[in-house]
Amino acid sequence: MNNLTILSNNVRVQDGLYSLNDLHKAAGSLNKHSPRYWSNNEQTKELVKEIEKDGIPSIVRKQRQGTWACKELVYAYAMWISAKFHLHVIRAFDKAQSLPIEHNSQQADKLQLINTMTQSMGLEEDVVILPTIDVMKMVQTIRGYQQAADLLKQNPTWIHDTIERVKTTTGRNVDL
Repeated sequence: MNNLTILSNNVRVQDGLYSLNDLHKAAGSLNKHSPRYWSNNEQTKELVKEIEKDGIPSIVRKQRQGTWACKELVYAYAMWISAKFHLHVIRAFDKAQSLPIEHNSQQADKLQLINTMTQSMGLEEDVVILPTIDVMKMVQTIRGYQQAADLLKQNPTWIHDTIERVKTTTGRNVDL
């Protein structure tokens, strides 16, 4: 889930944590509902400890970026504000989870390509987390191979012709 919308307000999501400051704005920005008051609440501190026992990062304060919290704490914060706001948050999460995933052919091709890559790397059963840039580099490399394979299917002498063009252009005679 990239973003969440609550009462027409965008709630940012970063590293699996939600901006409580954005939630505060969605709830009406009353000072008494400030995330700092809620996070200093004894019940909140106990809930944070329980969540963190499972090794889940639960609440983070980022200088100049506000307070960020895991989904469980988003629910608790919303409940602390009001029953009505809590219900809006629950419904927003439910709606975000039930949105259909678009399966256009391009998206299906990308998913198939990633699936093929992970299988070829022997990663069928393990969970792997890679930076997006690394995944994109792998995808570009595989696309390059696919394009070269397509060219060879269309013109089996493509490699030989390309080598000859390079020799002619550079004036070098390279034996391969």
